[in-house]
Amino acid sequence: NTKTQRLMQTLTGHSEKIYCAQFSGMNSHVVSGSFDRTLRQWDLKKGYCTRTMMCGSSCTDLSVSPEGNQAVSGHVDHGMRMWDLRSGEMAHELSGLHTGPITSVCHHPVDPMLVLTNSRDDS
Repeated sequence: NTKTQRLMQTLTGHSEKIYCAQFSGMNSHVVSGSFDRTLRQWDLKKGYCTRTMMCGSSCTDLSVSPEGNQAVSGHVDHGMRMWDLRSGEMAHELSGLHTGPITSVCHHPVDPMLVLTNSRDDS
């Protein structure tokens, strides 16, 4: 809490380093991405993981859509994956976008179908 400067919760469950996390929905949920090749959805009110999504590649960044029902994740295998956060299913996978690991992903603030990616391939 930034007002009290106190830690509110520690969310545990990933088995490797966590590289990214974002609030989703009405700020009562968080999505995190890890080098353990998973994304996890967390319920902040209950304090535990509600869903684990297998990625197949270590996650370097993620972005949750403004509505909070979709996410995109960037990975070391140079691919980007799109997720339906309501079901926890991968909706689409794009490979070959870059020739190096994706370092960041970001949704457009108005159009969730537009996603910006950056990579170690200098693009």
